[in-house]
Order: sequence, then structure tokens, then C-alpha cells
Amino acid sequence: MLRLTVLSPHRDDAVFSLFFALSRWVNLGVRVRILNFFTRSAYAPYTRADDVAHISDIRAREDRRALRKISPRAREFSLHLLDAPLRLGIQFDEVFRTQTARLLTPDWLQTLATEIAACAGSGLLLAPLTLGNHVDHVAVNRAALHACGPKRLGFYEDLPYAIWTDGSTVRKKVREMEAALKLSLYSATIAPDRTSMSKQFAAGTYSSQITREEAVAIARRAERIWIPKSRFWTELHSI
Repeated sequence: MLRLTVLSPHRDDAVFSLFFALSRWVNLGVRVRILNFFTRSAYAPYTRADDVAHISDIRAREDRRALRKISPRAREFSLHLLDAPLRLGIQFDEVFRTQTARLLTPDWLQTLATEIAACAGSGLLLAPLTLGNHVDHVAVNRAALHACGPKRLGFYEDLPYAIWTDGSTVRKKVREMEAALKLSLYSATIAPDRTSMSKQFAAGTYSSQITREEAVAIARRAERIWIPKSRFWTELHSI
């Protein structure tokens, strides 16, 4: 049985970026697990909550409801790490600045890589492509590059950031990953289908994070992954 671990920097990234794909794969027998990283947060712009414990609990409950729309068989794990503003002592708007990634130390990234390797085992990995340059997405991406063999690692286009990212920026990110892995990647697109209303509902459960209009935009967007030409990914993409 195929095993796939999705690396989700925050509680919402996997659902926003891979709802259609995960719904399909789980229903066809793929063993899917979602590893959430930075789940202790003070960011919830659409709630009145103002403390880390309360906000983190709200976001965990939102995530559980959303994942049930994919499948009860989709397993979720959390490393319970602080997100970037709390961890690095920066303002929210600074998480998207490319220079913020300089604060990620090699030793800390190696610790993340060890956690990823332990969770994924010998299965496949999907990591964020880092569209939007969120430093937490960059951290997970860099750690994933050190966590497993290159033929087992693929990348998903980060939603909602992919909505407003131009094609040249996407191609640049893909080339960077190909250089790091020393192999070529090809794209696979999962278009909105009969589950699009389910995705809209699932995205909308993260009401502490996004508006209804944003949930609609996310649900209408096709999902795209970038994967190596290997028998592991061929088997996954063909089912």
C-alpha cells in the first residue's frame, strides 16, 4: 500500500493546497498522513481570541472539521511548534520577506528534517513549493530536502499564494528545487471536480483565518504538484 506524508506548515495548508488530491488518493487506498508543524499561534484575524492557547485550540478544531471532509482515514500529527512571529519575534508582515529566511539556522532545520524522516519512513513526501515565501513554508521545504531521497520528494503549490503568483515565479521555484534534488520535476494538475463544494466548505471552516470569499477562490483553483519521474510517483499519479 502506498504511503504519503503531506508536510503542512500550518493547520490549513494541506487542505487549502491538496483537498482534491487527498480526497481522491485516500478513497483509492493510499495511506495519507498530514504532519502539521507550527501549530502554536497568535494569528487569528477573524476571531476575538487574543491568547496563544485559545487561538491554537480554535485552529486545531477548525482543522479537524476540515480534514473530516477529506476522510476519517486521513491521519493528522502535530509537532506543536511556535509559528514564525512567536518563534522569531517578528511582525506578521515580516514572515513573507525573503531576508527573514536568514533567521533559519542549519541545526534547527536539521532537527526538523529528523522529525520529518521519522514520520515519513520509507513513504512519499509532499512539501510546500514556497510560493508566497512564508518563512515557515521555507523552513519546512528546506528541512524536507534533507529528510529523504530525492526520488521520494515532491512539492505542492501553496494555496492561496498560488492564486496571485505569476507563472515565471512558479517556474523559478521549480528550477530551484530541481537544482537542489539534481533531477527533473514534472507537473500534475488536479482540477476542481464534484468535490469542489466540499472543498469550499472545508476551506470555510478556517473562519478564524480567511473570509468566505477567500474560501470560494481557494475551492475554485486547480491544485498542482511537482514530482520526480520515478515509479513511486507514477503509481500514485496513475490511480
